[in-house]
Amino acid sequence: MKLRLSLSLATCLACALLFTANAYGQTQTAITEEKVRAILNSLDKATKAKDLAGMLAPIATDVKIKYTYILQDKQLEVKRNRAQYEAVSKDFVREQYRYDCVRKNIQVKILEDGQSAIVTDDNHELRILYGRGVRWVASEVLIFYVKEGQIVITSKEGTIRSIENTKATARVASTRRSLQFPSRSAH
Repeated sequence: MKLRLSLSLATCLACALLFTANAYGQTQTAITEEKVRAILNSLDKATKAKDLAGMLAPIATDVKIKYTYILQDKQLEVKRNRAQYEAVSKDFVREQYRYDCVRKNIQVKILEDGQSAIVTDDNHELRILYGRGVRWVASEVLIFYVKEGQIVITSKEGTIRSIENTKATARVASTRRSLQFPSRSAH
């Protein structure tokens, strides 16, 4: 009788501990606006530093990526999976141009489940290569989701349009100063 009572008590304690640990784990991985913004900031910082591991860290293994590029009067739709995104990111890291980006108009909507979020933003990019400047604006929709205890990006969609493609002019030079890039004579 004592054995049954102690077994029942041990089972109840184990179940209570399991449920408590499960509830605690869920609260630890709930998505908040602060966490989403921190992930975006770390992603941008890694991209600026051309840190491949940092660029890939918040991207889910089953991510779906779809962008429409608008170049003058032409449109090009590009779809990628994680492996293709990694390949493009590796090429980006190897390229020898200066890069900067600034996210604007960031809006974060946490869904009721607390495990997913929808983020919209405008990502302004500047690339300078051999004195030529190219500016892009990507209007994006990012889906964040908690997977295996980690907050990851499961979907990226957007429209990318070129705003400026110029030779090295005073405008690019002033942009270079405002982005705190060293001058070409510093190389």
